[in-house]
Amino acid sequence: NMLGPKVSFKNSADKSPDADPKSSAFDPIRYLLQHHKDITTTELDNGTRFLQEQCGQHTSTDIEFVKTNIDVLLSCHETLDKVNDLIAEEEARTTGGTITCPLDTVLRECDHCANTLFSHILTKKDKADRIRNALNVIERFSFLFGLPDNIDTNIARREYDIVLNDYKKAQSLFADTQVKVFKQVMNGVKGKIIAFSRDLEVRLLEPRRPLNEKKQLLKYLIEFDCASTKDPAWDYLQKQQQQVIDFMTTSKIEFDTKLLDFVSLAIIKVSRDRNSDHEEKISPLINEFVDELCDTVTQSLPDFWSLCQAYLDGSLSPEPSKPTLTHQDSVLSPPLTPRESPPPSRSL
Repeated sequence: NMLGPKVSFKNSADKSPDADPKSSAFDPIRYLLQHHKDITTTELDNGTRFLQEQCGQHTSTDIEFVKTNIDVLLSCHETLDKVNDLIAEEEARTTGGTITCPLDTVLRECDHCANTLFSHILTKKDKADRIRNALNVIERFSFLFGLPDNIDTNIARREYDIVLNDYKKAQSLFADTQVKVFKQVMNGVKGKIIAFSRDLEVRLLEPRRPLNEKKQLLKYLIEFDCASTKDPAWDYLQKQQQQVIDFMTTSKIEFDTKLLDFVSLAIIKVSRDRNSDHEEKISPLINEFVDELCDTVTQSLPDFWSLCQAYLDGSLSPEPSKPTLTHQDSVLSPPLTPRESPPPSRSL
């Protein structure tokens, strides 16, 4: 046995030996038996030398620290002694409680007095800080906060490309923002763009508008993506088709009315004079009706055909995919009446 035949435990102040190094009754033999009973003597010697080296290093470091800061350490020691003496004297004079109790009262009174004296100053400082922070935010995001006014100004100047670029930029930067103020500004901008898109749709249906301007307005509607329909170009083509059909239908109704009036008057005159000839008088009425229809077709068809071709090419379509043949024929063919049979399919 490396510890010898006899094992004796040292008692400290009649306390039983303890293996805890923090205990006042700590016994190293019990500690070794409890925690290192399977370690050899060589390993214990190595561990002892390592501990001695570590203690020597710490001791030399501590000595150097004390030598360097001896004045500070002595001053701290004297201060702690004075504080201890004051606490002892205070506790001896007072009945119950400690020195910290009146100290707490004094500190609370100081806090109340400070709040009374400086509360209005601190309130003004907080208000000034909030205003300063708000101004910094406005200056930093001046593009967004000035965007609604810039949109109105550029629309009034008909500088629609600038409006489009600014709107796209705002969408890329603040479309997914969770800041409440930014959301409110973006909602206002969205409302202005929607109103502007509705105005473009109305202007697009105005007659006598040049073809290039129609294409440009359609491209703006597609880029803004705020039109009343998902496909503004196709919607316009359908409305334009319906406008032509409605105009031709109105012309036919007016012609039928004039023709009916003419026939009624002719019947009355023929009943009075059977030798009268009214065939030549009806020819100008028919010619006027045919000329009106021809003028409508010649004015509407070229632009309508060009817009259809541009749509089928993809330049006026929100998606690059071309529509089907049935989709094309619904625009290029008039609606069928119940008595008519469907014409053969046409290819563009």
